[in-house]
Amino acid sequence: MFALKCFMIFISVSYCYGFALPFEGLYELQIIHYNDFHARFEETSVETPTCRFNNASCLGGFPRLFKQIMTLKKEKPDSILLNAGDSYQGTYWYTLLKWKVILEFMNLLPNDAHAIGNHEFDDGPAGLAPYLSGLKAPVVAANMDTSKEPILQGLYKPYIIVERKGRKIGIIGLITTDTKILSSAGEVEFTDPREVTSRLARELSERGVDIIILLSHCGLDVDKEIARNYGQHIDIIVGGHTHSLLWNGPSPSGEVVAGPYPVFIESADQKHKVLIVQASAFTKYMGSLSVFFDYRGEYVKWEGGPIFLNRSMPEDEDIKTRLKPYAEMVHRAEQEVIGETVNTLYADDCIYGECALGDLLVDAMNEYAKLNHKSSNSYISFIQRGNIKSTIPNGQITKGELFELLPFNDRIQTFELQGTYIVKALERSVIDGWSMDPFKGPYILQVSGLTVTYDMKQPEGGRLTSVLVGDAKKPLDPEQVYQVTAPAYLADGGDGFSMFSEGRKNVQVIGRDEKVLEVFIRTHSPLNVTTDGRIVINQFEETSDDSLLCDHNKEKCYGGLPRLLYEIEAIRRQHPDSVLLDAGDSFQGTYWYTLLKWNATQYFLNLLNNDAHAIGNHEFDDDIDGLAPYLANLKAPALAANLDTSEEPRLKGLFKSYTIIERKGKMIGIVGVTTTDTKGLAPTGGVKFTDPREAALRESKNLRDMGVDIIILLSHCGYTLDVEIAQDYGQYIDLVVGGHSHRDKAVMFPYLTVVNSKGDDNHQVLVLQTDAFTKFLGNITINFNCFGDILNWHGEPIALDNSIPEDENVKKKLASYAKQVHTAAANVIGHIDKTMDHRDCVHGECVMGNFLADVMRYTAQSNIKTLYPIIALIQRSNMRAIIRKGELTEGSIVELFPYLDLLTSFELQGKYLYQALERSASDLIKGERFTGPWLLQVSGLQVTYNISRPVGNRVASAYVKKKFSTVPLDKDNIYQIVAPIYLANGGDGYTMISHNLKNVEILGYDQHRLREYIKAYKSINVKIEGRILIS
Repeated sequence: MFALKCFMIFISVSYCYGFALPFEGLYELQIIHYNDFHARFEETSVETPTCRFNNASCLGGFPRLFKQIMTLKKEKPDSILLNAGDSYQGTYWYTLLKWKVILEFMNLLPNDAHAIGNHEFDDGPAGLAPYLSGLKAPVVAANMDTSKEPILQGLYKPYIIVERKGRKIGIIGLITTDTKILSSAGEVEFTDPREVTSRLARELSERGVDIIILLSHCGLDVDKEIARNYGQHIDIIVGGHTHSLLWNGPSPSGEVVAGPYPVFIESADQKHKVLIVQASAFTKYMGSLSVFFDYRGEYVKWEGGPIFLNRSMPEDEDIKTRLKPYAEMVHRAEQEVIGETVNTLYADDCIYGECALGDLLVDAMNEYAKLNHKSSNSYISFIQRGNIKSTIPNGQITKGELFELLPFNDRIQTFELQGTYIVKALERSVIDGWSMDPFKGPYILQVSGLTVTYDMKQPEGGRLTSVLVGDAKKPLDPEQVYQVTAPAYLADGGDGFSMFSEGRKNVQVIGRDEKVLEVFIRTHSPLNVTTDGRIVINQFEETSDDSLLCDHNKEKCYGGLPRLLYEIEAIRRQHPDSVLLDAGDSFQGTYWYTLLKWNATQYFLNLLNNDAHAIGNHEFDDDIDGLAPYLANLKAPALAANLDTSEEPRLKGLFKSYTIIERKGKMIGIVGVTTTDTKGLAPTGGVKFTDPREAALRESKNLRDMGVDIIILLSHCGYTLDVEIAQDYGQYIDLVVGGHSHRDKAVMFPYLTVVNSKGDDNHQVLVLQTDAFTKFLGNITINFNCFGDILNWHGEPIALDNSIPEDENVKKKLASYAKQVHTAAANVIGHIDKTMDHRDCVHGECVMGNFLADVMRYTAQSNIKTLYPIIALIQRSNMRAIIRKGELTEGSIVELFPYLDLLTSFELQGKYLYQALERSASDLIKGERFTGPWLLQVSGLQVTYNISRPVGNRVASAYVKKKFSTVPLDKDNIYQIVAPIYLANGGDGYTMISHNLKNVEILGYDQHRLREYIKAYKSINVKIEGRILIS
């Protein structure tokens, strides 16, 4: 495995012809739309219902939505504002305040019409009626029959007609027919939306209505079907329900794009175009669409697009003030403690098989069913992966965390089900996987009352090899009836589990998922849930998030050079003129490099046939003598325009500032730059690093003056600097292909960012970076016009999971090396008494943090003579692995410290150490529990944080360890600090360290010092000691 980033880029140039369309006299219909509000009164995020950190990950929220809508209405007073439904449910605001708060704030918006979403029925017709009767704007639902629910009669219409600029506009409403099974609809019936759309649209058209809009809460696929087969009189569909993000290009939030904005569908007669729009969900986006019609009412063109509601968009302060008293009520209720958990329960684990969080949920349902529904049958419970929404951190569990985990308050059903249907459900559980080796799937069921074994080598439908029931482990009998409990969505056949709805009998709703789990937690707190082997997935050998050698039984595996090469060659067969670029840092990261160094790296990279390489900072890790032969043996040019090697003759002639290649008759220039941080991160000899921004501008202008058509910057400077270069120095650059920042689940930014270069309002620069470690292959096609301007682009990173085959020839070439690496990595050098998990280190003191900080403090004590107390600090981002209880091997060393970073020791005054500790506690989860991306683990120090205090004043106490006592940390005293060089250099925002440290000493590489410590102590016993206390 190499820490390698590759991009395939396809470039085409269009020809220009002069033409003009007679756009004069067109009628413009302006639509503003939003959908699936789901009670997002406060900012939300991509990952969680409420934004946990006060930073750029926070999106949307009603004040921001309101502000943008009112701004657009002021600009476009004739626009139509449409809400496509599902305003209920999704945050604790709705749980506590129900329909009243939704109604109050919805009525502040100048809506023209509302659709009804399925979640509007979550509290039955009685919970919907007062909301509908109180809404100022009309509610439309043409396929809803409330003849048996008089409480809802007269509160909605099938359609309305509004007028804008002399044109009549009809708006027909639809609701999904799945509402009957997804919610509590009482006696309401939901009829076929397709038939009613066709009938009413034809009726409106015959009545002289000029433009017809379908306001639909049926989902994107149903909307497409209606447009294609029933849409001959429909012009526009404004949709919701499926939370579909329609966006042209990669999304700014990093989410999956469901299609372009708008989606164009031609009706079955191929003569009429229907435009479909939808704006994701949760106020992360809204839509602004202008559609132009000619005098015959035919579509001509559209303008506008979805609007990303990030923090660049202001909020309405009056709305925030109005929300404040409600927010205080909600937050107080959310913070009610219902129990605690010893370990963190991770939601992400649940896509790979059994997970502790899944065990908790299904065991809670099973116990609740046993207490509330007597049966002579064996009890079994299921929950689907999609129902597990968030992680529960270790420590106290609050009602708010329960709600984030189960935000839709689903009903829990118990019913009788024959064994044959259970077998079908379990087989369904392991099909359509995102990855098969290891298995990673969207539908995996968590189970209680069963022990299940799968063999993933078998074809779909035949993977279930064993199903044992109960503690007695009796084989499941296909003819036997069992008492099954599951969320209503699953029991009603959701996610393709139709066997549940088809086979169930004697169905009883026994409660709501939040209440069921709350009862279980209160009964069994403190929780100490660990997996127990109830789901076993036998899999087929790539890399993992955290590990050197991927263990398929325990880890998520993907990538690797054979798979990378296979996909590159597959793309080249389709696009032989593509450009392949490596953005640097091919050294380090696994035991392969530790053992085989540059030689193996260059050999295998040359098999990829790159067009150019950037030079990463890790390429300097073995000094110039480790870099020079690598560069000398690369087939493709290495590029670095900001390296001055005039005083380092060993690198002379081994790299260039730029290279020029040709594709389809066009000259493409590629300029390379690398991070100036390399000087502090690795031994760089006599190399000097100049400003990459000025180098990028200088060389790109040089290339443009030479007549080069397209200019690419190949950068190993990191995302933030890449964007800065594109904006401030990018007037001659078309594309920045980047590395260094390791875009992944922990450091998230868009795959593609569009930047407008200063000095030229019309010049756009595309900034790209994909994930590290061969997990993804960047893939983009860019089209240019004849003037050299970017017209459009498409493409996205390709996930190199096990759906992508591996190149067998490369696997054979790797095999002999692999045997050496695996043998050397498995060499046992010590033992540890408990598992160390890096994920625990964001919540407070953790076993891994104590271990690594102790290693560094031991290193300083053994190598430095000082009169000052020695304190070790290590940042959370430097801890990456999960090390299992038992043997510590040479491979473990590289897993814990994969990048061969330097350890430094320096003197630091106490007041700056205090500032660092305050930085350590600078991000919270909405005031409930500390979860810190910057949290420092410590040795020689005891810190207490009070997170109820404001940022910058959270260190309640700090004590320094002496031989036989502890004394308060003195702001005036000097302390001997030992830390990774990244932290000492101010990384992760710790500039108070880099700006104030003195008398710096290098203590060697982290891997080497860790190895020495383990060999010295042999058996490692680590525990939680109260070094970090959070109140």
